[in-house]
Amino acid sequence: MEQLNLFLLLLGIAYIYPIGAIIKQILIAYKEKDRSLLTDLVICFFLFIGIVLCVFYIFISMDVYGDPYMPVYFWVIYGAILILWILIFIFTLLHKGFRLFKSIDTLQEEYKSKNSTSKIRIDTKRKTSHFIFYILLWVGFLIVRPFIYTDPNWNELQYASEIWDYNVEGQFYWINLLQNPNLYGEGCFLHLFLMIIFIISSYYFTMFELIRHSNMLYLPVMKLLFPMFRLKEFDGVASNFHFFLSMTITTFFLPPLLTICVAGVGLFGDLMASQFGMRWGVHHYKFNKKKTYLGTIAGTVSSFLISALFLGTLYGAISAFVFMLTDLFTEKPIRISDNLATPLLLTLVFILANIVGINYLFPDFLLP
Repeated sequence: MEQLNLFLLLLGIAYIYPIGAIIKQILIAYKEKDRSLLTDLVICFFLFIGIVLCVFYIFISMDVYGDPYMPVYFWVIYGAILILWILIFIFTLLHKGFRLFKSIDTLQEEYKSKNSTSKIRIDTKRKTSHFIFYILLWVGFLIVRPFIYTDPNWNELQYASEIWDYNVEGQFYWINLLQNPNLYGEGCFLHLFLMIIFIISSYYFTMFELIRHSNMLYLPVMKLLFPMFRLKEFDGVASNFHFFLSMTITTFFLPPLLTICVAGVGLFGDLMASQFGMRWGVHHYKFNKKKTYLGTIAGTVSSFLISALFLGTLYGAISAFVFMLTDLFTEKPIRISDNLATPLLLTLVFILANIVGINYLFPDFLLP
């Protein structure tokens, strides 16, 4: 109970500023009648609240079950948040008190002026960062893999179930967990590993966005994130912020393998769509001149291939169809980022497929 009370206290301290700042940005967008930005911010606000509830539920479940590793998870998450705030405090003091660094606005304008002539180069930089993040997910798995308990007597199905939360029949484990927290002890390690990764990432990118749009806080590392932005995103909400918020919700509801698949579709599908569209796309949609037929085809095929590799051809076809829909209709005519829509819609479709009894296949190459 003492650990839980400490968690609740730190939860309030850690999240009170970003939630308040997002509300402030929503009010500014409403006052300026910027409907596109207002929609983005409202959706992100509810996602952020959802993430807070997810984190709260995880620790409640740990407390109910009496997980001996609760302090480890606790300090990994809050240690990362504490380090971020220490850096923000130090650099804000140095910037406000001694003017040792250029302002965020100045850095942004300098970057935009240097990179305003080549959209393909900017997009390549953005997509390279996506590729690196996806590779780091797998590197993280390889690092924690030796610490995951495995029984030499497990058969292949038991391994897939215990390590990857794979269930041939029945609902996803975390849907059952919402109904009964006492099932927490039956969860798999990789699920918590991915949740911690995306919880920390979503919090960091939330703070990065708020610092970027704020004159109160400062962090020089923001300059390193500029290659991850489209030029138009410097005046709005960055797509990476959307992606990590939506993926945190995805990670809570889906088994690890499906989470990795959704991330792959969101990252590689979008990468192939934009690169093929920009480099070789000629025929544009009448309702959206920024997107091409070739780009949509490339992204759809890539989404099918990466999903079929991990989940089988049926789920590959589902992923491809969802990607095609989000690529066709997001931003125009529907004013919502595809980095937000693709993970959330794919998560919903996977949950519905599971409820009606359509299950995915576990790949042989992940078996020991």
